[in-house]
Amino acid sequence: MKKFNLTTTVILEKKFTTEMSGYNPAEVDQYLDEIIEDYNAYDEIVKLQETKLIEKTEIITEKDEEI
Repeated sequence: MKKFNLTTTVILEKKFTTEMSGYNPAEVDQYLDEIIEDYNAYDEIVKLQETKLIEKTEIITEKDEEI
């Protein structure tokens, strides 16, 4: 299972350097790529948990019908 790269604290405390025209675009892009990776990993975990929940619910339903 993929480990998260970021915490809410890291996101809140992230500082970007500025250039004459504003933030360094490459630095911002790299940071956003990390955020996207975390959201994708989180989405995978949620989908896995949903699948497990469905499976467990089906087992419980079958056992209830047997009783």
